[in-house]
Amino acid sequence: MVCRYIKPVVALFFCLIILSGFSQQMLDALVAPEPDSVYPPFNLKVDPVSLIVSWSEPRMLMLEEDFEGPLFPPQGWQMLTLGKGWIQTDTPFVMRWEVPPGQGYFALANDDSASWNNNGAYDYLVLPMLNLIVADSFCLSFDAYFDGAFYHRATVEYSTDQAMSWQELDTVKGELSWARKRVDLTSLSGPGGMDSLLIAFHSDDNGHRASGFAVDNVMVYSNQEPAGLLNYIVWLDGNVVDTVEDTHYQIPFLRYGEEHSIAVQAAYLSGTSDTCHTTFLSSYLVPPDNLTASINYYVDIWLSWDPPEEPNLIVPYYDVQFCFPSPNLFFEGGCESDGDWIYLVSANSGQVCKLDTAGNIHEQFMMPGVPGLLDLAYNHYDLYMYGSNGTTTVYQMDFRTHTLVSQFTAPLTVRAIAYDPDWDAFWANSWSTDLILFDRQGNVLMSFPVGNYGNYTGLAHDGWTDNGPYLWAFSQDSTG
Repeated sequence: MVCRYIKPVVALFFCLIILSGFSQQMLDALVAPEPDSVYPPFNLKVDPVSLIVSWSEPRMLMLEEDFEGPLFPPQGWQMLTLGKGWIQTDTPFVMRWEVPPGQGYFALANDDSASWNNNGAYDYLVLPMLNLIVADSFCLSFDAYFDGAFYHRATVEYSTDQAMSWQELDTVKGELSWARKRVDLTSLSGPGGMDSLLIAFHSDDNGHRASGFAVDNVMVYSNQEPAGLLNYIVWLDGNVVDTVEDTHYQIPFLRYGEEHSIAVQAAYLSGTSDTCHTTFLSSYLVPPDNLTASINYYVDIWLSWDPPEEPNLIVPYYDVQFCFPSPNLFFEGGCESDGDWIYLVSANSGQVCKLDTAGNIHEQFMMPGVPGLLDLAYNHYDLYMYGSNGTTTVYQMDFRTHTLVSQFTAPLTVRAIAYDPDWDAFWANSWSTDLILFDRQGNVLMSFPVGNYGNYTGLAHDGWTDNGPYLWAFSQDSTG
């Protein structure tokens, strides 16, 4: 008998469930980072037309500013000027010189919009004080619009004496559109670098009534790659939809005009990072399909295609996704998936069998130090399997390296077990005892009785079904 329970923040289900895909990782030569090195991705962007999501690899992010806040200059920034200086705007006033639209608000020094006697030679927009000795290599990146019209000049400069004097780091080259700029700060980074550094954008009219300089999306980050990075977890509207190893993801389909949220977090050997997230309005339109071309009498080329058709996103409940006989494991116990593979374990011998979704056996192995297990639970954050042999001991296992990572004591005898990502905790019971949610320290977080059906031998958490989450249970009270 398969049972489903609805409880506040709770739910239950039988073992053969494929969770959203986590790729198998080759972990050789990776070293787990220190806890303070679990950096999130950044610079998350969504193309609302193509639905391609992209982001930058995790780095130590020292500064990030998009000029969308109510203060200008922003907190910690400063402006130095002998004239009109810098402003925050999304619709700049122009006369002869025009700035193309940016991504919302940006910082602008517009000499063309000032009076004839404006002194625009010393317009500095200064970043907050930076300490670059904490990593060997830092970088400054920003979006810029600068075309060099009317003898205008734009530079990036730095000061080591509290803005008393400035030295040039880079000259911004003129272009006719917004462009992403990158300035290497390696020479100022690391143990021999600067712990009290000021960096500024310098807009200089060279004594003319010139043009201007616009900047946006300023970031200062380390070039060093964090250790132990595995992959990225992609969330859409609060649900995990995939895990990827690249820094981009293709959303399959969203209807035009709908607003959605997207988030990405990095998965490390030591755990997962915070998310970077944004919201966007879908502008996706379904394209035609099956385009073909043919030549008629060597003269005309005929094109044909199928009209656009929205995909069917509704999967009927209880549709069979796959079905195959299980291998001959004596006293088959737990069954679980990591999103790529299905694992079965013998409760008698402790042998683990790794299968694909067609039922083909890819590997059979033992877990040293782990007895035969009665049920399994997968944590898609730390990428480990958990299980118990009908005692109060819960084993944390790495099925990729066939090693026991750790173990802890549960507040009950554990026969059926499921991981709850909302609580970072585990649901468990033994036959017909209350279902108990507990953390890794053995603290009971909540519980409730099993109800009309008992004798549970398998649990699974369902965070995808509408009006959930749910916990599903396999009951031996009836045939099934």
